[in-house]
Amino acid sequence: MLRNEERLTVSPYAQLYDILVPEDHILRKINTLVDFSFVYDEIKKNYTVDFGRKAADPVYMLKLLLLKILNPLSDRDLCERA
Repeated sequence: MLRNEERLTVSPYAQLYDILVPEDHILRKINTLVDFSFVYDEIKKNYTVDFGRKAADPVYMLKLLLLKILNPLSDRDLCERA
């Protein structure tokens, strides 16, 4: 079951992102330049809104895969870093 969450939950630690991640970091550039909303259109036919368990956000999952490709991380390290 896929629900496109309209409400954005902001972490109280969101300001740390600006402090810890430099402006020229590759992940920050990717996040700025790539519009990941296309993912919802691509997978819409594979999910239903009213049947099954709630699915993990596909954009989040894609970003995790990107992080794993850019860095040689094990699954455990990826989860700790996410």
